[in-house]
Amino acid sequence: IEEELFSLFSSIKVFDTGEMKSFQNISFNPNKLLNGHNIQNSREVELKESINKLELILREQNILIDFSKAKITDIEINKNFDTDFSEYYEVWLLFFSQLEDSKTTFGIRKAKKLEEKLRVESFYKDKGSHKVRAYDKTQEVNNQYLLTRKVGRLEYFFRGSTYAYYMKKLGIDNSLNELIKNIN
Repeated sequence: IEEELFSLFSSIKVFDTGEMKSFQNISFNPNKLLNGHNIQNSREVELKESINKLELILREQNILIDFSKAKITDIEINKNFDTDFSEYYEVWLLFFSQLEDSKTTFGIRKAKKLEEKLRVESFYKDKGSHKVRAYDKTQEVNNQYLLTRKVGRLEYFFRGSTYAYYMKKLGIDNSLNELIKNIN
């Protein structure tokens, strides 16, 4: 099921031994689910509220999900900076130039001088198990009523078992309940 606010995937894996194992995966952004955008970060309260709202939306579609044993596979951790992304251009450039195979995206804008036409829109490194990205959140949102200030953002994505690996190193499991208890 692919919806604007979430996606739900269910599958059954059959092993060579004949054993069958079912997997369910739900993907959602807590703040987008609650507010229609993901400008702010989620804390325990927003995460709990978004799960309640998601359960309600799914129940209306006759889908019952028990989140009590849910595990986190992919998670985004981010930090907003209340400043124009371009003001930190040199910082982002120095940071990402230290990361092997990092890349940048550019946008073309109207300008009289050639060197002013090209504008860096983001820096990123995508290495399968994790991704790091810095970009202009103000430009992404592009709505002066939702975002009344300039915001740059740094995001870090844990994919697959990477989040579980780091949580295990901290002596914490990768369950949703544990994330809610230890959101910091």
